[in-house]
Amino acid sequence: MQIIGVVNSKKVSYSCRECLSRLITPQQTDCSSTCPLNNLRRPFSNVSELVINDVKEEIRSVARPYLNIICEYPKDAITSLI
Repeated sequence: MQIIGVVNSKKVSYSCRECLSRLITPQQTDCSSTCPLNNLRRPFSNVSELVINDVKEEIRSVARPYLNIICEYPKDAITSLI
């Protein structure tokens, strides 16, 4: 992604919902040996997902394609009021 200029600032971590053991992937079946979900197929509802991201970068990436519209809107709004 960095090669094409897209910076991914999101960091995602997964945990078992029952014992809070860290999972490498949401499909991982093994967690704590005392957990009732250990070594069972884990539906996504039994996985806690924590996403940490740069809010400023997220807003920028969403607004970037619409920057022209955002910049022109105040001018058009004033003109329509007159």
